[in-house]
Amino acid sequence: MAAVPPSAEAVVVVPPSLAPETLTAAPTPLGRAGRPDEVAATALYLAGGHSSFTTGAELFVDGGVTQL
Repeated sequence: MAAVPPSAEAVVVVPPSLAPETLTAAPTPLGRAGRPDEVAATALYLAGGHSSFTTGAELFVDGGVTQL
């Protein structure tokens, strides 16, 4: 069984005129903001068969912030 905790949700409002490349994400070790498709890929992994042997793990999709 997989779960995505509610605390994993975040809403960021970005003006459409602002290109993703111009977003600064200095606090993240990857140095950029995460993309929705990166979070979706993790949710798909948990929902799919590739995670069938994954148990008791927390997957953080935060650009490495939890490692600081």
